[in-house]
Amino acid sequence: MHRASPASPVPQNSTTSLSPGMRVGAQLREMIATHRALPQGMTMKRRIVELFALVGLPDVCHRYPYELSGGQLQRVTIAMAVACNPDLLVLGEPTTGLDVTTQRQIIQLLGDLRTRIGMATLYVTHDLALLAQIAYHIGAMYAGQLVEVAPCEQVLSTPSHPYSRGLIASIPTMDGAARAGPAQRAAPDQLSCGCKFDPRCDFATPT
Repeated sequence: MHRASPASPVPQNSTTSLSPGMRVGAQLREMIATHRALPQGMTMKRRIVELFALVGLPDVCHRYPYELSGGQLQRVTIAMAVACNPDLLVLGEPTTGLDVTTQRQIIQLLGDLRTRIGMATLYVTHDLALLAQIAYHIGAMYAGQLVEVAPCEQVLSTPSHPYSRGLIASIPTMDGAARAGPAQRAAPDQLSCGCKFDPRCDFATPT
């Protein structure tokens, strides 16, 4: 039986999301079996090899997580996430802790997988430079509330919400200039029932 999954997550820290005492092939096997994600007519061994090859990891089935690099571990978690052919892949800080070259490789891999599998990708990240390279739309979230959703170029060039403006202004430039936003976030009991950014907003007016 092979069931498509509406959404699959890729955790931020692949090192802690994998069991150190199990080979990565066994962990992928366990995930496929648990979610009944084995395509009809395909053996488990062939599916595992196929998934690892899909993310550019040949011959890793019998390795333990500690034997792999950070980039390889991230590829393992991506293989586990796409095993169910999800409609949506949710990625939490997918390049955190990776060197620049490995970051580029992972982003390229995710772009290729999106096209090949036909899935959407949602990146949860503070890395605006990364979003500028890959995103079609950006949603700025504050205190659990989406305060702005717009095309990537629009948010990065002419953001409309004060919080989005503060985020963009805080990005250091080549000359080191950056404007810091309000220093202190409001306590939960001070948050407005309307816009949560109200206590920190320069444009807020008393009601």
